[in-house]
Amino acid sequence: MNFIKKIKNRFKDRDFFINFLSFTLTVLVFFLYRIYPMEVSFVLWIILLVLLAISIFIITVLSGFMIMRALFKVAGGLSLLIFISQAYCLSPEKAVSSNESLKVLLIIGLFYTCYIFLKDILKQIEEKFGKIKDIKINRENIAFFLSLSVFLSLFTWHLFQVLKPIFLGICIFK
Repeated sequence: MNFIKKIKNRFKDRDFFINFLSFTLTVLVFFLYRIYPMEVSFVLWIILLVLLAISIFIITVLSGFMIMRALFKVAGGLSLLIFISQAYCLSPEKAVSSNESLKVLLIIGLFYTCYIFLKDILKQIEEKFGKIKDIKINRENIAFFLSLSVFLSLFTWHLFQVLKPIFLGICIFK
C-alpha cells in the first residue's frame, strides 16, 4: 500500500509526469515502428505537421491580439493626428509656415504614437511571459520569441501599410 502512495505522489509532480508520458510514448512509437515502419513514419509526419500548424496558429492569434490591444491604446492619438491634418487641408487659408508646423506636429505625433505602441507591446510581452531578462535561454524559447516577433512585425507592417496612404494623402505631402 505504501508503494502505491509513493507512485501517486510521484505522478503529482508535473515534470515527472511529463517525462513518464514522453518515455511511454517513445517506447510505444518505437515498438510500433518495428512492426509497421512505413505506416508509423507516415503518421508521425502528419502528427508533427499538425502540431506545427497548431503552434503557429496559436502564436499568430497571440500576436494579433497583442497588436490590436496596442492599437486600441494609440487609436486616439492617431485619430487626432488624422483629424487635425484633414481639417487643416479643408481650411481655405494655408500658409507656408503652417504647412511646416503641421509637418512637424505630424512627425512628432507619429514618433510618440510609435513609442507608445512599442512600449505597450513590450508591456504585454512582460505580462504574459515575465521580465524578458528573466526568461531562460533555450531552443524552445528562442524559437517561440523569434516566431512571435516575426508575426508581430508582419502585423505591424500591415498596419503601417494601411496608415501610409492616409498620411501620404494629406495635402501638405502632395
